[in-house]
Amino acid sequence: MVPTSKKTARCAALAAVLALLLGGLQPAAQGYVLNYTVAASGGCPQPNRFNTAMAGIVDRRWSTSLSSSPQTVLTAATDPTARLNEIEQSILRSFAVWTAVSGTSLMPTSLGPLGRTTTQSACQLQDGLNTICFNQSSSLFTGGVLAFTRVVTSDLVGEQPFPNSPPSSFVGEILDADILFRPNDSSVRFATPAALPANSSAFDLESVLIHELGHLFGFSHSGIWRAIMFPFAPPPGTFAGERPTEQRPDAPLADDDRVGLRVLYPNPADIRLDTVNGGEIRGRVVPANPIALAGLAETSPGRAVTGIFGAHVLAVDADTGEIVAGVLAGWSCDPASPPVRFDGSFVLERLPLGRNYKIYVEPLDGPVSAANVQGGVQSLCRSDVPQPCTPPPVSTRFTLLVVP
Repeated sequence: MVPTSKKTARCAALAAVLALLLGGLQPAAQGYVLNYTVAASGGCPQPNRFNTAMAGIVDRRWSTSLSSSPQTVLTAATDPTARLNEIEQSILRSFAVWTAVSGTSLMPTSLGPLGRTTTQSACQLQDGLNTICFNQSSSLFTGGVLAFTRVVTSDLVGEQPFPNSPPSSFVGEILDADILFRPNDSSVRFATPAALPANSSAFDLESVLIHELGHLFGFSHSGIWRAIMFPFAPPPGTFAGERPTEQRPDAPLADDDRVGLRVLYPNPADIRLDTVNGGEIRGRVVPANPIALAGLAETSPGRAVTGIFGAHVLAVDADTGEIVAGVLAGWSCDPASPPVRFDGSFVLERLPLGRNYKIYVEPLDGPVSAANVQGGVQSLCRSDVPQPCTPPPVSTRFTLLVVP
């Protein structure tokens, strides 16, 4: 996550084209901007996620090592023990935001107890532990980066890279994920909810942490401003969305976050019987003039490019104007004939039923740019497999014509 003040809007561009929105029955591409893994043997990209069939699978802890000069994590409490307890409560509330979403298999029972370690550099990708660190340096803290998440996934069923951890059950299973906050920077400070009113120049700790936990659970970034997975942090002194409450523990999330989580962690019950969030809209975004895509097959070996790749497709409530969900369109994959087809396909899944929707399509030309979703784009392909491919550039220069 980066602050809005450090936003850049540089992006790849194609020749200007006129795009059409067509309905179709292409193989369903997994919607929303997720991160994926392609198996070592090749095949279709699989979304990264934890194996929630196993209770307590998210083994979590945090490092109590905190920078003191400068002090980068601010609390209302001043006693050392009380400070740690205040930070830990923010961590617990942030996890609870994601596990409170209805209709998913990611539930409180998926989480192990929140442990502590005094180790300063506890965020290591070789231990199989999911750790949050506030005082660990990294070369990835480039200008504007407030925090980042590193994730290790399995590309082979039965893989056991860490001692005492269960073998992986599926490709894309998250085996280790760590969250690092920017340390030792007097210009970047984080404050708990209790400390934020008195520290208006600090970033809200829970806003940043809830966002990074989205990455930990498998999300890339969202192009929707209200979504917690929007790539830019709220201004210092403010909170993204609403504070969680006992009545609405998932209040900080937008509908896009909730819908995406239902796709990533579907309820064990048959989702076809879901009478609340079982809606689905699918189609393709294709060029009015196919010549506009000429030459992309050479830059994207493995598949010809027959549709607009990287268009942001939104499901908007026609009655309220509220954005319910957004997906990164442009691809589909048939398990019988991998790799990915760059055919402009999209599918909006797990939409709330009983609402009227309009579909809106836009290019990622700012404030969210193609660079902000590169994790979700690059993970669609792999070059060292029997069916290699390379994603085409994200198309950002087009206008839209809707065809029934």
